[in-house]
Amino acid sequence: MPLVSVPPLSTNTATLYHRRPPLWARWALVIVAVDVMVVSVTSVIEYTWDIAGLLRSSNAGAINEPVQKDQKDPETKDSLPVQIATHMHMQPVWKKTLFSCLHLAAGVAVAGAVLANRARLLRTVTFTKRDSKTKTPPLIYVQAASHPVGLGFAFPIRDCYLASGATSQMVLQVDELGGWMLNLGGSVINGQKMKAKEYEGARSNMIRLWKDVGGEVVSKSRSNLPSKK
Repeated sequence: MPLVSVPPLSTNTATLYHRRPPLWARWALVIVAVDVMVVSVTSVIEYTWDIAGLLRSSNAGAINEPVQKDQKDPETKDSLPVQIATHMHMQPVWKKTLFSCLHLAAGVAVAGAVLANRARLLRTVTFTKRDSKTKTPPLIYVQAASHPVGLGFAFPIRDCYLASGATSQMVLQVDELGGWMLNLGGSVINGQKMKAKEYEGARSNMIRLWKDVGGEVVSKSRSNLPSKK
């Protein structure tokens, strides 16, 4: 879906919902960058391949104690680090590859989860009335936490549904495109600032406002919504 410019506020445009994204969403790219550095060849995978790839042999228990300082013949025994090194050998390549791939998969899963949740978390919902000149239907502009400020997706309001989510959330769902989450606590609904834990009041205000602009409210989020087209 292409991003479009969100129209500025006017007599035909209103901001229905706004909430600053949480800290983790604002720093999502930093979290992903750290995740890449931790999991990449500079850290965990490198450690798995090189240091953790060593395996003590079965006779490693035969390592002697380090030579005492008062011993007259210190060359009769190797130092402890040398003895340990002589009883180590590399793990099989298949085993090191397996564990390296597991670390890589875990890192990819964490990065994917952060980016996916950020892309479905709403920052702003804007409504525009029907334009009689261009015959454009009433539109809903959604700006997710991952979108640049001032850009978002535009959908006809007839294709959008508002549904209940978790205790502190609601879901703005669009035909065949899934849903976006609205965090209710601390949000601004129709210009009114909600308290941090005023979930039910924010939910009631959002439902009433959504119905006022012609939107439909459903009892719960549905994965496959019938198209109204």
